[in-house]
Amino acid sequence: RADMQRRKARTELTEEQMQEIREVFETFDSDGSGAIDVSEMRYAMNILMPEVKNTLEDIEQIMDRLDSSGNKEIEFSEFLAFMKPKILEQDNSKMVDEQFEKFADSCLEHHSPEECNHQPEDCKKVITWLGLKNISEAIQAQCTDLELKEIIRYCSESEDENAQYLTRDQFKTICKYMQLY
Repeated sequence: RADMQRRKARTELTEEQMQEIREVFETFDSDGSGAIDVSEMRYAMNILMPEVKNTLEDIEQIMDRLDSSGNKEIEFSEFLAFMKPKILEQDNSKMVDEQFEKFADSCLEHHSPEECNHQPEDCKKVITWLGLKNISEAIQAQCTDLELKEIIRYCSESEDENAQYLTRDQFKTICKYMQLY
């Protein structure tokens, strides 16, 4: 498990992601003017969210939020500024999910359904103290066993000193707190 390194959240898009954003922008810029106007935005919203019936006022509010230059059009730089954090958060969230899967076990591997604090059908993958210890070693963090157990107890929102695992959501909370994504 030494392949897991301490990673910080990515702050830049890849060339491929930039190209994809440009292609989406150019698709919505149907007249090729280099900017998306209200009618093009309305068309884009109907394509992206056909179940949502956006009024002209809704579209204008969206445009106002994105249009930092105030010219009633969305240039590529404004579109990019809007899309970039969404794509980076999605990528970093995927990275955390992948790391969770590497170190997670079924909680039923460690105790019976009666010992779980949730229904057996809800018993999903969790990271146990041992899994957290493996992560700590993999990223070369200097955590004692007591500190790791305290992390689990704190993050599991449990007063139970015997809390033994973290769910995916709890693991994501830790990673966000540590600014890993």
